[in-house]
Amino acid sequence: MVVSKEKDEALVGHFTILAEPNPGYNKKVILKGLDSEKKYLVNDEFEAYGDELMSVGIVFPQPERYFSKDSETQDFKSRIFKLKEIK
Repeated sequence: MVVSKEKDEALVGHFTILAEPNPGYNKKVILKGLDSEKKYLVNDEFEAYGDELMSVGIVFPQPERYFSKDSETQDFKSRIFKLKEIK
């Protein structure tokens, strides 16, 4: 995770080397170093405050099918999240 000095932008990477055979619910990434008072737009998809992202994190949706071709549970998957402050 990389956060700008002004804490108005951040880049977060999540990388999976090998998929888990029985993944649990609510996989997430807890962020650090954000401004708890600022509101961020995450990947142009949803908005969240810094304190929420640093305590709850970015929660990944539960896949409908495991180990299918398009599933998020495949080996060597990666996700990049771009956060930008909403002013």
